[in-house]
Order: sequence, then C-alpha cells, then structure tokens
Amino acid sequence: MLHFYSMHELGLTHTLKTLGNLGLEVADEMRIPLQLPEDRRCYLYRYEVRASSERIATLIAGEERFVEALRRLDEGQATDDSLNGLILSVGLTWREVEALRTVRNHLLQIRSNYNTETVNQVLLNNSSVAGALFQYFAARFNPDLVGDRAVEIREAEKEVQSALNSVRSLAEDEVLHAMYNLIQSSLRTNFYQVPERPVFSIKVDSRKVENMPSPKPMFEIYVHSNRLEGIHLRGGRVARGGIRWSDRPDDFRTEVLGLMATQMLKNTIIVPVGSKGGFFLKGNVPAPPALDAYLIDRYSEFISGLLDVTDNIHDGQILHPPEVVRHDEDDPYLVVAADKGTAHLSDTANGISLQYGFWLGTRLPPAGRPAMTTRRSASRPAVRGNVCDTTSGIWGWTSRRNRLPSAASATCRATCSATACC
Repeated sequence: MLHFYSMHELGLTHTLKTLGNLGLEVADEMRIPLQLPEDRRCYLYRYEVRASSERIATLIAGEERFVEALRRLDEGQATDDSLNGLILSVGLTWREVEALRTVRNHLLQIRSNYNTETVNQVLLNNSSVAGALFQYFAARFNPDLVGDRAVEIREAEKEVQSALNSVRSLAEDEVLHAMYNLIQSSLRTNFYQVPERPVFSIKVDSRKVENMPSPKPMFEIYVHSNRLEGIHLRGGRVARGGIRWSDRPDDFRTEVLGLMATQMLKNTIIVPVGSKGGFFLKGNVPAPPALDAYLIDRYSEFISGLLDVTDNIHDGQILHPPEVVRHDEDDPYLVVAADKGTAHLSDTANGISLQYGFWLGTRLPPAGRPAMTTRRSASRPAVRGNVCDTTSGIWGWTSRRNRLPSAASATCRATCSATACC
C-alpha cells in the first residue's frame, strides 16, 4: 500500500503511468481531500499496488530513493518513461537512471535503426547488465572513487562482460554492446558536479564509437534533460560553427553532422575543420510569447552543459572543471556561434560565458545591434580582443599567436564563445 500526500491534485491517468513505469501495477486507488488552516487544501492518496516480491523488497529497503524519484518526477526534473523500472529492479537512483538515459538517447541519434521502446525493453530485460553499465560509468567518472581508478575500471569491465555473457538474444546483445562501447568512448561528464546541474552532459571521443556514421567528428558532447536534447560536434581541436534550434527530434544529430561537414568544406582554406551544435525542445513547449523566455532558459542550460565539461585558461594556466574526471588531454577551446533560431541569443551566451569565467567576445554585432567589445576572463590581458567570430579573425588570431614564442602555449587554447552566424 502506498500513501501519497500532495498539495495539488494528482491526475489518475498520469499517476498510473508513472507508477507503471516504475514497475508497479495499481489495483486500487482512493483520494481524500483535506482542509488545512488558512483555507489551504491538500490531498491524501492511497494506492494498492502489485509487483514481484523482489521489487517490493527493493521498494521497502530503498524507500527514500523511491520517494526522491517520485518527487523529481512530480517536479519535472526526471523523465517519466519505462526505464524508471531500473529504480526498483536494480536499485539505481533517479539520477543514475538519467545517466543511462543520456547514453541511450545519444545512441538513438547515432543508430537510427533503434527506437526508445526497444532499447528500454532491452535494458529492462537485462537489468543486471544495466546495473553493471552504470557501475562501469561510475568507475570511470566518480571523482570520489576510493582506490586505484584503473583497477576499479578493470573490475567494472569484468562485471559488464560477465553480465553480457548471460544475454541470450543476439539483437539485445548488440544493443547492450553499443551502449557499453559508447560509455567506453566517453571522456568527461558533469554528472558528479556539485551542485547538481539541470542537464546531463557527456563528452565522447567520436573516433572510438563503433558504427558511427561518417564523417566522424573528433569530439562530441551530448546534453540531455527532461526538457531538451542537444549535441555539439567538433571536427578538431580548433573548429568553429554555430548552435541551432532544431525541429528534428529523431535525427537532429544527422542534421548537425551534415552542417558540420558543410562547414568543414567551406572553411577548408581558413580553418581546416568545422563544428556545429543543435538542440531540440521536449515536453510541453509553451506557445509565444511565453516561448521566448522558455527558449532562453533551455538555450542557457544547453550552453552550460557544454561549458561544464570544457577546460578554461586563467593567467596562462589550464583550469579543469570541478568534479570532472578527464580521460583526455587539456581541451579549453569552444566556439559557440549563432545559427538558426539562436541569432537573438548572443547576449545570453555572453552572460553564461562570463558566469563561467570564460573569455567571450565578438567583432561582428548581431543584426541591428551596435558592435560589442570583446570580454576577457579565460586568457591573458595581452590577447584581449583577439578572439573573434569571423573565420579570418579566428585563423588570423591562431596564426599570429603561433608566431609569438612566449605565447605559443596559448595557441588554440582560448575558450571562447562567438556570436555571429556561421
């Protein structure tokens, strides 16, 4: 028997779906409205639920974990789908399930022949593998890991391989190996940063991902939350390109990849590689004029997710993001330019970059706006104003810095956010 107390009414259909996704079957429901002082009301709900004895035992043993998942679902921070069944079948927290969901959604963008329901069912059918996959993820990225990380990673890999050996279906084995490979190719994540970020972001070495469509970028960062999905592809360590608001939920990575390839082609004689990013709004997207503020919030979350896993430069020293375990070299270069649907968000990008202590600036103003001055916080005063968002400007800055012996170490290392359309 479950008892819920809520300050607002809970829709029966929605509640049944939520509990069903957690693996609980509702057999009976009762609602009791309660009158509180100061003319306030609350509601007491009683649900009779059915589930396997193992699942009920996990619920009782992890009551706090279960209640926290319900609270985050009610607040719209957690995603409400069948993958939440792992909370009771494996004992994962809602955030740990979101980490696997981030990997799953990234995989769905890479392999268009998969769909959400299929991958969810594969993970639920093989919950021991799902649990082992997250433990492997934790071994790679948990900054509070006790002991030798390399040893812990090897042990976690053995657990994954052992769990995979029990998979009976060849099709399911393929899906699980694809998720395993994607985690193996991951370089950084903001999952363990404190305070908790509103989005989950994972940086991946694209060249190590199996069966990824060509051309393969050098790096990509996937960003996930209950309100958006997004990706940023980068063809090399020094690459430029814009961020767009995509209207293609099922294949926005394909859209962005094509644009990145075009960017690389047209910039060959200026900067030999390109980059591109895009995000898609999910859930109950409001209609105008409320859409404007909603878009700014989601865009801010997406850009923040990118910066969460990006290095910085201060006084000539590389600064790594806090609580981020890195499996790659220093990488403090990031260009975030305007594109379709984001051309009016230059000031928003400026503000986010300044909050993170990143140098941001532009020589080209947004349409109809006076020219803005460059701002410096991620590099030395000596190079103030030299990062810009024109192709000739970026290449000229890079070339000139290469000719300065004392500043050679700064070449290609400035973390910046440009604001012109690419």
